[in-house]
Amino acid sequence: MFAGRGGIGETHINKVAYKFIKDNCLWSFDGLSRYSKAVMLGKKAPLTFPPDAIEVKAVWVTFTPTDIAAGKQKTYYTATLNNTTYGLVALHVLTKDIPMWFWATFHHRDNPKNVDEVPSTYPQPKALANTVWSNYVLGGTQGDFVTPTGKPTILSDFYVENGFTRSSCITCHANASGVPDPERTADGKLKRTSKGAIAAALLAPQPAAAIGAPDFTAFESDGKLAFPPTDFVWSIPFRAKEEKAPPPARCLI
Repeated sequence: MFAGRGGIGETHINKVAYKFIKDNCLWSFDGLSRYSKAVMLGKKAPLTFPPDAIEVKAVWVTFTPTDIAAGKQKTYYTATLNNTTYGLVALHVLTKDIPMWFWATFHHRDNPKNVDEVPSTYPQPKALANTVWSNYVLGGTQGDFVTPTGKPTILSDFYVENGFTRSSCITCHANASGVPDPERTADGKLKRTSKGAIAAALLAPQPAAAIGAPDFTAFESDGKLAFPPTDFVWSIPFRAKEEKAPPPARCLI
């Protein structure tokens, strides 16, 4: 886990999502900026992933030799790397079945209690009986910012959000966006902060609230779109790095 920031242990996308990113030249911050600029100029449609795109996030804990001797790992799905055993504590699944994605989170039954979680009333599938997966429970689902009566929806996980549980996955992810005109240095490289981060990445909208609908004005400047959304996918602007070589000609919009 990322220390002090409620990060994800790992994030994966399926081949459909990967191909979409590749086809649209979104693997670099530069490529995302070019695409965002094209959206602002009306040359490209806003980013919209295919309906069969999937993203999965997982968080793991480390089992000590003492934990293993006590058999603590027996109720967890585990993985071993470099002689260290890890146990899965949380699993997020995002699918593009609906316009704002379908969000679901699962966690191990022994995770710290989340007082904001609404327990599932549906029984586990019979196929899970007598398997390690019977030790995991549905933490909740989400498909919109609010309920039909306008009440903000809540979906989070103790480990994924590093203890900050009264929040909304869809609200946070709605702020994922690109920066059309990132500031550059005299030699054309992306300007960096004192800590080495891409400075333009810090300009993107930040969640005005932990739950509910986002503030549309955060994406605008003088009433016009300034930060085109990346269809709820944070891993594009969050993970994208600066280009180290000229991109393919098709990427130059």
